[in-house]
Amino acid sequence: MLGGMLALPDDGWSARGNGSGEPPLTADWRDAGQVSHVFTHFSLVLAVSRTKIEAGNPVPAGQWWPIARLAEAGLPTLFEKAARLVLGELETE
Repeated sequence: MLGGMLALPDDGWSARGNGSGEPPLTADWRDAGQVSHVFTHFSLVLAVSRTKIEAGNPVPAGQWWPIARLAEAGLPTLFEKAARLVLGELETE
């Protein structure tokens, strides 16, 4: 749906339907809540999960940004909201 734009790892969701429901990698995923976003013609509620991956563990191919520099990545607003949700959780731990 946001083709060609940077994104957070996902389960393959698209505007045509739900994703596979399978996480992008095997890990201890935890519910982080939901974010709402309004596009031009519809609203979306995105369920957000988070996990911690230790250095040296395999991750899917892609661009991986350090958390401290995530704001520089140029994520679309939907994914910025999701990242802020998770980062807010990390600050309270």
